[in-house]
Amino acid sequence: MSRMVIFRASCAELSRAKVEPHFPSGSFSDILAQHLDYSDGPSPEPGDRLSEHCGNGHLQASSSRPGPWRVVAIDEYVGNTGCEPFDSVVICSCEYAPIPDEENLWSQNQLGQVSVDSFGGDAAAYENWKSKQAVLA
Repeated sequence: MSRMVIFRASCAELSRAKVEPHFPSGSFSDILAQHLDYSDGPSPEPGDRLSEHCGNGHLQASSSRPGPWRVVAIDEYVGNTGCEPFDSVVICSCEYAPIPDEENLWSQNQLGQVSVDSFGGDAAAYENWKSKQAVLA
């Protein structure tokens, strides 16, 4: 299954943005984030939050926490021709509802470890992959 998940500010947030010059993130767009989802997991639900990430300088997020944008409504559009690039498009309307910092601590992300098992036991493929990885200093 493939789906495009788009998180956007709700109509109420758009009305507020007409009074305030921009969203709290500094953006002038109502699109907060978009994700390609190829899992068989469930779509986002009301109450879910976008995550905030803090990087370690090596293009990886080392810490994360629930962000200030909370999903309040979901619309899903399913393709019907078989030629669409995605099976469905999910649009999540969100409201700005920050959690106080003292209640919303950063948690350390656990990075996945790549091993021979990641390549189905194919040691040659694993060694080939390892030889192409850049060493970050």
